[in-house]
Amino acid sequence: MLSLQEIKVWVLAPSLVTNDRNIDYYYDFSQSIEEYKKVFATLNIEWQWQPVTIKDYKTVIDDIANTVSSTHKTPVVFNLCDGDEINGTPGVSVIQYLKAKHKSLLIFLLLINLIYWFLRYTNPCLVVLLLD
Repeated sequence: MLSLQEIKVWVLAPSLVTNDRNIDYYYDFSQSIEEYKKVFATLNIEWQWQPVTIKDYKTVIDDIANTVSSTHKTPVVFNLCDGDEINGTPGVSVIQYLKAKHKSLLIFLLLINLIYWFLRYTNPCLVVLLLD
């Protein structure tokens, strides 16, 4: 069993740069980042908030997978990407690529698609799906 000091958590969050205040509102994660900081500090877990775009999600995931050899820590990925590729935000494509990389990553998918949106506007709780 892994100890908390043997993992590094990566929180993948969708990123979209626009000039539209209404859309930008949905991509403002400042409050969420502060909440994650508190939780991971309390648990003494190393973590990183990682914005991803439709253009760089594969590179980001590949980089996470490659950190195992340099850090000797098992990556745990919380995927918050719930967008749709048609409108330029990462979503299902991230899940599919994480599944493709699962041999080199210990992957937890957190708050996927509709579950993420439901929990975002209610009392948050942890929803975890372990890929085999």
